Amino acid sequence: VPRMFVHALGVAGLAQGDAAGVHQLLSPFVQPGDWSGGLEPALWRFLPDEIEALVRLGQFDEAQAILGPYESWSAQLGRGFGVAAAARCRGLLLASHGDLAGAEAALENAISPGGSVAQPFEAARTLLTAGEVHRRARHKRLAKMRMTEALTLFESLGASAWAARTRRELACVGLRPATPQPSSLTPAEQR
Repeated sequence: VPRMFVHALGVAGLAQGDAAGVHQLLSPFVQPGDWSGGLEPALWRFLPDEIEALVRLGQFDEAQAILGPYESWSAQLGRGFGVAAAARCRGLLLASHGDLAGAEAALENAISPGGSVAQPFEAARTLLTAGEVHRRARHKRLAKMRMTEALTLFESLGASAWAARTRRELACVGLRPATPQPSSLTPAEQR
């Protein structure tokens, strides 16, 4: 597979939740030795997908080794896509280490009006990741809000696999409707 296509394949694999498959596909293309003179994030757009796969596989040191240079060069060169993707990956990595507050802050900064998320698909991915982290932190209403925003974007873009993944994540939030319907009440509540 040529390097120019691996980003699309990585995105497709992550939509299906196949972190191991994404890592197997992308790892041969990760060559930190090529970054000694600098890293142009636009030429390495698949790196955030590899970082996410590594985090989801529990390979945190490897993820950090890639994230550090990618994050640094994206910021130095002012590459909005890279800055936003790095913030999403930083949030995932912080959450994996149990720093949910730090992860929430990194992700909310990436999706704030001053953040660098200018591409709708990447914005939706960041919103979904923020929703996942908020759910882990037991901030259910914020999780639902971010995931609903992500779902709206994915649906508007025709990203059906990502929309399906978002629906599965939303189902895990576990919020009841704001105004309970009689059918959603427990027997004790109905009595």
